[in-house]
Amino acid sequence: AGFDERTLQGADRLDLTAARAGLAIDATLLRDFGRRTPYRVAPLVGAWKAARPDAAAIDTDTAGLRSDAEAGIVLPLASLDLTIAALRTARAAARPDIAAAIDRQVALLISQRDSAPSQPGIGRLRDGTSWYTLLLNRAVGNGHTPGSVETRLLAELDTQTARAAALFARIGMTTGTVAERYSTLWRDERYLYPDSDAGRASAVADMNATLAAIRSRVPALVGSVPAWTLDVTTRSLSPQEIAAGRQGYRQAPTPTKPGAYIVDLKDIRRRPRWTLPSVVAHELLPGHMIQLGLEGVRPPHPLRIDYASSFPEGWGIYAEQIATEAYPDPLSELGHVHWLLFRMCRALVDLGIHVRGWSLTEARTRFVAWMGEPGY
Repeated sequence: AGFDERTLQGADRLDLTAARAGLAIDATLLRDFGRRTPYRVAPLVGAWKAARPDAAAIDTDTAGLRSDAEAGIVLPLASLDLTIAALRTARAAARPDIAAAIDRQVALLISQRDSAPSQPGIGRLRDGTSWYTLLLNRAVGNGHTPGSVETRLLAELDTQTARAAALFARIGMTTGTVAERYSTLWRDERYLYPDSDAGRASAVADMNATLAAIRSRVPALVGSVPAWTLDVTTRSLSPQEIAAGRQGYRQAPTPTKPGAYIVDLKDIRRRPRWTLPSVVAHELLPGHMIQLGLEGVRPPHPLRIDYASSFPEGWGIYAEQIATEAYPDPLSELGHVHWLLFRMCRALVDLGIHVRGWSLTEARTRFVAWMGEPGY
């Protein structure tokens, strides 16, 4: 028997809408291209990345890579080399059968280096622009073209650039483009921590002080939330984690265990003080710690995770915004805007590479021209 979708309320109705749109796009991708994405193995993609890798699945990917190459689909050289390096790292901790399967995959990828394109971009593939457009709509919603998304991004880039210019004027920085002023501020020793254990401890202390100030304001900012979602802190990576190559990560709070954001401060000279308040709001409170904590108690529908995947980051960015409004300070707000510019520039560069055929050099040049120091 069917059901009356009009009986669905709130989040359930949104889940249904998102799932229908996403499933329709996936069906088109399978019909036209045989799969969702062009590259079945990449630095973060493939059977080798599974929580419990399976040698047969890795070998299936390897066979697929061989047939993809015959169809002209080979990873760009830079991505190919990153994938080989990632596979070799994974091999070091793998059991013998997995290691052997990884060896076979690495050998094939190495053999493809001579035929790998020097520049990235899905647009160079057959019907690549159509493929990219479908993936774009899967991410941002139906009814968009690369051109319409680019137009919207450029308009928002102009808005945030003007906002930054006004903030720079408030702190007496009026010379040069906004990007140039950000580069100057990025290197200002007044806002840089020493590259030492004491410097990292100072950065963590500043983040926890910001966290304490925000914690008391959370109910006013986002409404009532369970007290345990506020039981969170931050610390830096331990020497053991750094030695193991670990990057920053989160431990979501639960009703019985506090949460934490373990921040990567290895390259602390690229973490100016004015960038950190937004990190606290985004990663801790009122950002991901509340979102992830509540989702841990009541997990979202799997289709929402797949087809409305922008929600978690959207919540984090919203958390930055309301925290900035609650604690107006031009330097901290410049940090928030810098993060916004970073996200917009990544999206514009993605469009430029895959649709407009930009080289990596051109992409980097535009990135710096838009935001100054693409330091994240």
